[in-house]
Amino acid sequence: MRLEQPAADDLHSFRFRGGCPCLNLVATMGWRSASKPVERLRSTGDLADWLIAVQLVTVRPKVMPDELTSARRLREAVYRLVMATMKHRLPNPNDIALLNRWSRIPQPVPTLKLRDGLLHLQEITPQPTRAALSVIARDAILLLGSKSILRVKECARPDCTLLFVDASRSGRRRWCSMEACGNRAKTVDYRRRLKGLEIPTKTPA
Repeated sequence: MRLEQPAADDLHSFRFRGGCPCLNLVATMGWRSASKPVERLRSTGDLADWLIAVQLVTVRPKVMPDELTSARRLREAVYRLVMATMKHRLPNPNDIALLNRWSRIPQPVPTLKLRDGLLHLQEITPQPTRAALSVIARDAILLLGSKSILRVKECARPDCTLLFVDASRSGRRRWCSMEACGNRAKTVDYRRRLKGLEIPTKTPA
């Protein structure tokens, strides 16, 4: 099946539908099933913007090129481990070792600072990007090592590969976002049924 990508202006926007930091990092690589997956961490500035958006840092950090490379490697290790667990495959020991190495890095130390008569949160760390990646690694370890991994699903829309934690009471959530993929898939479903065409679907994870 040919996968059509969304409009270019929306192609590289961040997605925060995973339900936890590590899956939101995984979502910075989009359209994994397409011939040309979409890299949303194209530059050090993109990673800095993402860290601010996901609230892992309070001040926009100066990200170094090697930290961008590390973030991408961590992202792919998390993705492979989650997919291996979901599909009951043997995980890669190198991916496990990578997560464990990052989890050992000290995390940011929250402190309070008085400024203009008001209290402000301030994080004391000489390497904020590395500390933030450590937070993500620990989040991934907690996800993979708990029953929450049984709630992780891949969006049921055929051309979406985003992963999310199904926190619904029924455990029957199918879409990474009802407003985005859910409505879009139902619209496509309706139009194809009008034309009498068979609709390709994924088997829910």
